Formats: sequence, structure tokens, C-alpha cells
Amino acid sequence: MIDKNEIKRKYKEFKPTIGVYKIENKATGKFFIGSNLNVEARFNRYKMESTWGLEQNDEFIKDLKKYGYDGFTFTIIDKIKRKEDPNYNYRKELLELEEMWLNELQPYGERGYNIKK
Repeated sequence: MIDKNEIKRKYKEFKPTIGVYKIENKATGKFFIGSNLNVEARFNRYKMESTWGLEQNDEFIKDLKKYGYDGFTFTIIDKIKRKEDPNYNYRKELLELEEMWLNELQPYGERGYNIKK
């Protein structure tokens, strides 16, 4: 029998990974750098986009549909540690961390899928 209280407790205790990730096309070597407050959920969304064939003009999503989810490696390259303050704004720190990785790895043009701002 399923213990609903146990499921609720585990859900409340779960702390998703806040961080920057790299998704690399195994066939071409091109890669994408992104960030999210819940990296695991974002990876799942990419998986759905690759299998459901959502219509987007983005080159990365087109290649994701072409090569499939298994044609890419998904790696968390940096994480943000959780703070004691429940009201801490992780978004600012996350965007700064992502910008640092974008500057370091330069995933633009022939190298990557990101669009330079």
C-alpha cells in the first residue's frame, strides 16, 4: 500500500540542483550552456521536447529532435549551494555564474548553440 504521507514528506525534502549545465551533441561536438533553478527538471523538459517534436526554430532544439536525447550528453558543470535564508534570491547568483561559464567556454557560432548577446 502506498503511504501518501511518506510521498509528501519525500517531496518536501527534495532539493533540486540549482546550477549551470552543458549539453553537448555527441555527433557534432556543438554544445549549449544554460542554467536553471531545477536542472533535473530542465533536462526532463529537453527530453520531452526531443520526443514530442515541439515546433521551434531554435537550432539546438532542431538538432535535439534530429539526433534524439541520447545523442547528447547532459552535464551539470557548476552548482550553487543552498543558503540558510529561505528568502535568498538564487536567480541573480545563477545568472552571474552562467555568464561566467559563457565567457569561459564561448559556445557561439560553429562551437555552440548559444546566441551571443
